[in-house]
Amino acid sequence: MISDGSRESRASEAAGFRPRVDTFPTDEWGGSVRWTLQRRILLPLVLIHGAVICAITAITVQRATERSERGIVERLREVVETLQVARFPWTDAVLIRMRGLSGAEFVVYDGVGEISATSLLPRESAPSIPTHVAIAQRLDHLDDAPIVRVGQTDHHALLVEAAGVARRSRVLVLYPLNRSRDERLEAATPSLILGGSSLILMTVAGSWIAHGLRSRISEAARKVAEVEAGRFEPVRVGPERDEISDLLRSIDSMCAQLRSMSRTIRETERARLLSQFAAGLAHQMRNAIAGARMSLQLHERRCASAREEESLRTANRQLVIAEEQLQGILSLGRVEDRPAREVEVSSLLTEIGELLGASCEHARVRLEIDPPADPMRCEVRESGLRSALLNLALNAIDAAGPGGRVRISARPLESGAEFVVSDTGPGPAPEIASTLFEPFVSGKPEGVGVGLALADQVAKDHAGSIGWSRESGETRFVLTIGVCERDGGSRT
Repeated sequence: MISDGSRESRASEAAGFRPRVDTFPTDEWGGSVRWTLQRRILLPLVLIHGAVICAITAITVQRATERSERGIVERLREVVETLQVARFPWTDAVLIRMRGLSGAEFVVYDGVGEISATSLLPRESAPSIPTHVAIAQRLDHLDDAPIVRVGQTDHHALLVEAAGVARRSRVLVLYPLNRSRDERLEAATPSLILGGSSLILMTVAGSWIAHGLRSRISEAARKVAEVEAGRFEPVRVGPERDEISDLLRSIDSMCAQLRSMSRTIRETERARLLSQFAAGLAHQMRNAIAGARMSLQLHERRCASAREEESLRTANRQLVIAEEQLQGILSLGRVEDRPAREVEVSSLLTEIGELLGASCEHARVRLEIDPPADPMRCEVRESGLRSALLNLALNAIDAAGPGGRVRISARPLESGAEFVVSDTGPGPAPEIASTLFEPFVSGKPEGVGVGLALADQVAKDHAGSIGWSRESGETRFVLTIGVCERDGGSRT
């Protein structure tokens, strides 16, 4: 025999529910290496765009630096040309004014190499003629000029031979190295700021987009994990119209189908349990009831006065009701299946009224039987239909309570017959109203929840249906069956 656990496990595997196995790669230490979608999207974008931005920024900075250097070189050329043709005397005041115009320092040497004028302050800081600085012919690049240190500052140095009144004089032009660097940096700063800002904005935008995608995909993964755990709740789909929204809608549709399948599985399992319950219990109880009825009948045959005892007739009717109930359980479990036969509806209702007489008297409920106006015959499984009507009537008697009323009626339909069992009770509880005809659903503390499931099965077996409603303060259960005939052979 296969255990329930093994059967449920095989059923779960057949339905596609298998244990979850993580297959993430591991690093050399055995830890889980997880490349999230955010990293997969963001890292290539940052690398590619960062490389492009850096390249563009580098080119822009280089060109800006070159333009700045060309400007400095052009100014120094103009200074050199001016010095070469100048015919005015060199004094400290003139050189200081030239420093303000060009940004360079000047030292004038006479014919014997002595300092005759300078823009440097204090004057004693002016250097002697550098031996490694040659007379300047043409300056193409600032880096071609030698470096001369004056005090703590390095300078690009140009030695110019003056003309005119100062023909024998030589002028040392000193352009501060830090000033040339500052000018280059100032020229490159806008490009650096623009490139860095672009890189930061691109990183932030990429992170925001990747985070949004990751969050939505994580939501889809969470819902799939809930489905894997057996929870099939509806999925909330946002207003977006993209592939992830399509995925969430597919998951929602899958959850709806799984909810329906889960209900079907539960109903099937209940039916299977009901069949086992009916097969094991109903046979034993029916045999006991049959033995009790035979004992009563034997007593009636042996004792003439027993035939007049109303209590014995009531006991016999109660045993018949119990036997009909058990027969209904057997038919619900599909253990037995008796063939259909023709039944006269008025006689069937009268018989049911007689069987229920003692129960109504005990419960102090008034029972009304309303047979069809014209004789009507139905091709039915008599025991099943009688058992279903008895269950509906007994429920109605319990619901009506002392002083209440129960009415059983029948009328022909175009394609069958309709049986109505109504009572003046309060009706089913709201929490079980939608599942009233499912097996094992009952509003009574001691109820088993089989009677209405039996009536539903009988209706289906006779190509009919069953339902209930509240009208004018009464609860009405309506059971319909297939084609019937009136006397004379006419179909109704």
